[in-house]
Amino acid sequence: MLTTEDEEGTSCEPATGGLPTQNDAVTASKMVLDEQPQSPTVEPPLNSEPFHVESSQVPCQKLSTKTLYFQDSWYKRFPWLHFNTEKRCMLCFYCSNICIDPSLPWTGNTEPAFTSDGFFNWKKGLQRFREHEASHSHYLAVYHWSSQTDQYPCS
Repeated sequence: MLTTEDEEGTSCEPATGGLPTQNDAVTASKMVLDEQPQSPTVEPPLNSEPFHVESSQVPCQKLSTKTLYFQDSWYKRFPWLHFNTEKRCMLCFYCSNICIDPSLPWTGNTEPAFTSDGFFNWKKGLQRFREHEASHSHYLAVYHWSSQTDQYPCS
């Protein structure tokens, strides 16, 4: 299997020279969990810090002709990325902790992919992470977090 790494994630092309096989007949963007048993991970308590797991523990994104994977290097560029072990997805640490408070007037403008539903689209990972980091709701969540906890935000 040929493997290449690019900004969109790691792409694994099938050994058939790029021709789809019966196993590749997965609908675009369908998320699959690794079938290999994985060592259990323990997420730190809420309101401590973003939880980072190895990329091999993050579900991959299967497209019709390739499979995309979360990149460990994205943690360095976007330290607010937080792996939720219960949902097995990526969230924004600040937004997922702060924006659950409905009394905050700006929480209605948050992105569910980074607050509750989870983010899985590795093909558009860098683009969406940059957009989220630049969003007003993310800025307010980071500001609110730092004023509540006296901790320096990682964003």
